[in-house]
Amino acid sequence: MAENGIGFFDLDRLFLRCRRPLWDGRAPPVDDQRYCGAPTTPGSSWCPACAARLTLPPPVVVRRKVAPGAEARDKNPLVERTLDLVEGLAA
Repeated sequence: MAENGIGFFDLDRLFLRCRRPLWDGRAPPVDDQRYCGAPTTPGSSWCPACAARLTLPPPVVVRRKVAPGAEARDKNPLVERTLDLVEGLAA
């Protein structure tokens, strides 16, 4: 992050700078708004540190064991497709 961030009016002038707001909750007046301002990674509006804070990790999938002879999956097509996609990502 840049020392104290950059102001709202510097965002356009400082192209390729992180645009993560440095306030919580309600935005302050425009003159008081500060943004991270660190160099961004290609194709992103955020620097690597802010991207890590703002991006959620993939969900943890817990599979339960099914007794022999019992149905392994719900017959809901959406559940079937979701499980297929998750298994494909894990492979």
